[in-house]
Amino acid sequence: INRLRTNISYVGLDLYPKNTINPIITTDSVDVFFIDAGHYFSQVESDFEYVMRFARSEPSYIVFDDYGLIHDVRSFVDAMIWLNRIEVVQYIGMPEGTDFGGNRLLKHYEGIICKII
Repeated sequence: INRLRTNISYVGLDLYPKNTINPIITTDSVDVFFIDAGHYFSQVESDFEYVMRFARSEPSYIVFDDYGLIHDVRSFVDAMIWLNRIEVVQYIGMPEGTDFGGNRLLKHYEGIICKII
């Protein structure tokens, strides 16, 4: 999808280790981030702070995966909302109560799109 568009650059970036940066990514150059990496609070925080360096000064967005499944992801995102660093744009994916197997029920929507404030 959208691979032929000239206004979109797909950059797969391993956030670990942080000493390797893709030269395509520069400060103030990214409109949308998709975070689906470590699930501990400190890992989500580290990923968030890392990508914030590249967010445009105009509205940029972050999509957090596993918001409704992993408590630490939801706790971090909710803390950033409370601190007015991001605001909710839309909840996405499967709704609360969806069974992900292995007795893992979503506590909220699967993902969340947030605008960086």
